[in-house]
Amino acid sequence: MADVHLIDAEKGGVGKSLVARTLLQLFLDRECPVIPMEADRSNPTFSNIYGEQVLPAIFSEDREYEDAPDAVFDIALKTPVIVDLPAQAHRPLSLWLKSKGLLDLGQANGVRFLKWFVCDGGLDSIHLFLESVKYYGDRVPHTLVKNLGRSENWSALESSEAVQSAIVTYGIKTIEFPRLSPHKLATIDAQRMTFSAARDSTDLGLIGRSQIVTYLKTAYAALDQSGWTPGASLNLPPARKGEAKS
Repeated sequence: MADVHLIDAEKGGVGKSLVARTLLQLFLDRECPVIPMEADRSNPTFSNIYGEQVLPAIFSEDREYEDAPDAVFDIALKTPVIVDLPAQAHRPLSLWLKSKGLLDLGQANGVRFLKWFVCDGGLDSIHLFLESVKYYGDRVPHTLVKNLGRSENWSALESSEAVQSAIVTYGIKTIEFPRLSPHKLATIDAQRMTFSAARDSTDLGLIGRSQIVTYLKTAYAALDQSGWTPGASLNLPPARKGEAKS
């Protein structure tokens, strides 16, 4: 069974692409096959950093592009896929899934659609999460990603009866995604470094490299709580290039 990891937030500015990049680095560190796909054309972070290894994925209500996302499913028949979705992707994504009957087709062919919904704790972000869960129900499992780098106040989320009900009804995992220093992230982004390059970069200094290693270790532990990552059930440590694998 291969998975389509949909990294979603339905709005910009909540750290969705950072989660996508970190999930991709987890796959790479554990030497697991994966294909990253860029759907966020207005902010193509995946493509800017990982270059030609990232494949395009266009989600649009325009009929001209109605078949464009089919490559996502075709690739997932053999290899896991990570899709960095754009803001306001719900309508074109749901239209594609429904018009092609892909949830049934995926079930018949061993392809799961998994949604990582990145949230900043704001009321609009919470509302968008609930809309997604309400629409897909248990047909597209969700993991709610609380991005600690965007907010320290989660009272609205934790006090929401609708959110707590959805979590219980659909067995939604909630994970706390760690904060990465904005200064360090800005430096990495400015140089278009992968996390692999960043943790070995002399430009970041010893403390900076140590912060990247700690961030990745903490983030991987959080992502593993979803049960969707390779090696999650085995509690594997992040592999490093040159290290022996057990």
